[in-house]
Amino acid sequence: MIDLGTLGGYESLGIYVNNGGQVIGFATINGTPDPYSFLGAPTHTFIWQNGAMLDLGTLGGPDSFPSNGGVNDRNGSVAGGSYTNSIPNPVTGIPTQDPFLWRNGQMLDLGTLGGTNGFAAVANSQGQVVGQSNLAGDLTYHPFLWDKKKGLTDLGTFGGSNGLATWINDAGEVVGEADFPGDATHDAFLWRRGVLLDLGNLGVTVVLRCDPNWHGQRYHLPGQSSLNRHSRSKEEKNMKSRTWMWTIVLSLSAPRD
Repeated sequence: MIDLGTLGGYESLGIYVNNGGQVIGFATINGTPDPYSFLGAPTHTFIWQNGAMLDLGTLGGPDSFPSNGGVNDRNGSVAGGSYTNSIPNPVTGIPTQDPFLWRNGQMLDLGTLGGTNGFAAVANSQGQVVGQSNLAGDLTYHPFLWDKKKGLTDLGTFGGSNGLATWINDAGEVVGEADFPGDATHDAFLWRRGVLLDLGNLGVTVVLRCDPNWHGQRYHLPGQSSLNRHSRSKEEKNMKSRTWMWTIVLSLSAPRD
């Protein structure tokens, strides 16, 4: 067991290890009280490699946090969220938080879809990033796709208020979940070439968390679905659920990209 240390404070946590052997996590930088960090002190994202912990900094605010496994194992890239200032917003009660991509020694602010809160979930090897962002007013949030050429793209929902993206592969195909009208139920989606495809469920609500894998003319998408009709906002924590594998079979003439 190797003690990775901290960035000058008293606490740290490693989140994941990429294929390059780098440990991604977060650590406090000092003991100054910070009401916006759950560690109670200013907290920064780090990359640890070969005995050295690199502080990735922030977007101007006190804290930054990486996502949980936020890169398709690309060496030297990190996705997450960072405060841009220390002033709480009236709706969220916290400072503005923007999604970021750290790459080539620089933390890039990806912006939001109009709200004051966003977070990057994962980046692929092409440098594309997905996550979720509040819309203007901070009462709803949508999944987004970011790339260097187009910036942020709102992937939308199935007619409801909220949605989020959880993974993107190197072909730029995105998976996540999105609400239906009324916001009581939501399904997993596959977003591909501008189309949001409803993957269905085993009951009503569904959550998709895994990588869409391409095998020949088939997509294999593992996930989890509830077996009853409890809404996310009321009783979802008590739902029974099952894991599942969803497969799309494409015709031989369908282009891959």
